Amino acid sequence: MIVGAAAACGIETTSRVPMWSNVPPGADPFGASVAARYPGGPVPQASAPC
Repeated sequence: MIVGAAAACGIETTSRVPMWSNVPPGADPFGASVAARYPGGPVPQASAPC
């Protein structure tokens, strides 16, 4: 069966708790293994190579 038009519905839930709010100040939220793999640190998605 081929549908000419379709509609989808859903519910999005978001939290009011800020991201990284459970990480103590000065702590590394990613851990040593991520720091070893990416020595320059995280790269913003918009500037990451494709």
